[in-house]
Amino acid sequence: MNAVKKLLFSCLGFLVVLSLSFASFLGPIPLPLSPAYAQDIGEAAALTGTFSMIWGDDINGKSTTIYTLTSAKGQQTRLEVSDGLSRQLGGMRQYIGKQVMVRGSWIPSPNFAGSPASAKSQAARILRVEAVKLAIPSQSKAPAAKQSSTPKGVSGSHPWVTLMCKLSDKPEEPKDKAYFEEMYSDSKPGLNHYWKDVSFDTFDVSGSAVAGTGWYTLPHDDAYYNPTATEKGTDLAKLRDDCIAVADADVDFSSYDGINMMFNFDVDRGWAWGSPAVFLTLDGVTTSWSVTWEPPWGYADISVIAHEMGHGFGLPHSTAIDWSWTYDNAWDVMSQDRYNCSSGSGYLDPTYGCVPQNTISHSKKLLDVIPASKILTLIPGTSVTVDLDDLAAPTSTGYHMVRIPISTSPFSFYTVEARRHTGYDAKLPGEAVIIHKVEGDSALLMPSASSTDPSVMWTVGETFSDAANGIEAKVNATTAAGFNLSFSYRPISEPVDTVMALDRSGSMLWSVPGENPEGYPTRREALSAGVSRFLSNLLALSPPADSTLGLTLFSSKALDVPAFPILRTPVDAALATEVSGEIGPAAPAHSAAPGCDLSTSPDNCEWRTTSIGAALQDGLAKLAGGLVSCPRNL
Repeated sequence: MNAVKKLLFSCLGFLVVLSLSFASFLGPIPLPLSPAYAQDIGEAAALTGTFSMIWGDDINGKSTTIYTLTSAKGQQTRLEVSDGLSRQLGGMRQYIGKQVMVRGSWIPSPNFAGSPASAKSQAARILRVEAVKLAIPSQSKAPAAKQSSTPKGVSGSHPWVTLMCKLSDKPEEPKDKAYFEEMYSDSKPGLNHYWKDVSFDTFDVSGSAVAGTGWYTLPHDDAYYNPTATEKGTDLAKLRDDCIAVADADVDFSSYDGINMMFNFDVDRGWAWGSPAVFLTLDGVTTSWSVTWEPPWGYADISVIAHEMGHGFGLPHSTAIDWSWTYDNAWDVMSQDRYNCSSGSGYLDPTYGCVPQNTISHSKKLLDVIPASKILTLIPGTSVTVDLDDLAAPTSTGYHMVRIPISTSPFSFYTVEARRHTGYDAKLPGEAVIIHKVEGDSALLMPSASSTDPSVMWTVGETFSDAANGIEAKVNATTAAGFNLSFSYRPISEPVDTVMALDRSGSMLWSVPGENPEGYPTRREALSAGVSRFLSNLLALSPPADSTLGLTLFSSKALDVPAFPILRTPVDAALATEVSGEIGPAAPAHSAAPGCDLSTSPDNCEWRTTSIGAALQDGLAKLAGGLVSCPRNL
């Protein structure tokens, strides 16, 4: 058997080349251009900088996300990223605070109101992104994110400073300084108390403060910040910079991780905003801060502030009915935070309005506040019975979260959690096991229905089933701390040699024996499924102990292929794949050409591309050549 393993793993390196070749199926994309900003709408451009997101929440239930890229010189570019590209890459949240290269074409900004002479300014344009990849660290000079602001887990104290800013022509002051100071209280429903409770005392916002003695006056009126007088027409950067500037003499921003800006007017005609990483130079420090923009309706309910600060800690939205909705999941403060807060409900604080509920296990995992020992990750072939304890309970003998990767759907997984009427969760629709399906940056309640519907509350005797993936979760009984569940994850048995064929046009046809060969999926779906299943079958094997080949982590995000451990061989050093689907450059150091710098002069670099058909046939030929020496009975 060891000999067989040696032969198999000696062949596995060729899978790298095959997968790299598969990436070309995304279609031709131009070579990297100079990062110098393009001058015309429709023109292609490639930029390098630090990536960030700003989540927007509308008072009437709409949501949006702003993507930005900040250059080494502090120049900010607005990006448009489609939902399709985001899901293809496994979500954009993973790039927050990281240096990336983006490529796409310029489109006009929908809210630009400048003069024709300024139509080529950054404010007038948005880069519609077609490809994203991490930048080479040695060549990226974009600002680094402060560790506390990046969404990699939160611990310790993270103080915020509140700035109260009013328009130059609007004298109203909706709340006084004492109101905002007490909002950070260590007593319920104060924000310090809330975040300590949510994080099991892993982190807090102690040390938070309110700047100055009262409201600061901005240098301009609403027409200056929102010249089009439209929804989402406000220049958030100008508003932010002016609010910070008028308070700067009273604040040492280097002492804080977050900035809550409270305004006396309806920002963006009804929107509140939150971001985990806004890159600024303040008080001699260039780094990132968590930032929120709060209108009066936002700070009237402390649940909204908790929601926006959640974005400040890097948390995304969740949803219940379908992926396009946002504020319909009553089980999550990052969705329907104002659930069950009508008069007489008992969850409406007389001073701070709606009291927030907890967040879901997916968000707690993102915050890294659930100990690894309290998370059970199932793999195909697993059958187990466990106790799942209340997600809001700080002490637990059982698990707080069960995570079930979906083998046929890369970047997707289920989360299973127990919810009881504990602490902030007293306002929940019921006590039950709750299941979400996570794809990219979003989590969808299972089944997709109203979050108050009994069908989403899994109780004793009920079984959640995903037959297509062989997954079952049965609620056996209640326990003193939560619920007892049995899980079964049967591996879906399908042949490794899934039928693949290449037609003359370069299109990939795929079918499984017994299925209608005319009902093949798209090229990308076919490639993704074939590569994923092939890799999944190899996971059961391990390299022989005397193998001299080292392990590396390979993930082709040009396809829906998850990261798997495979063997590094000399052949994969000669090729590198960009998310765009191009094959290149030709050298291990990404370029061997004189004067090549991907961040400033990529035109000087050596790049190698190939057609779809040629790339696939080349990859298949190399794979076949490598498999010649493999035993035929594998």
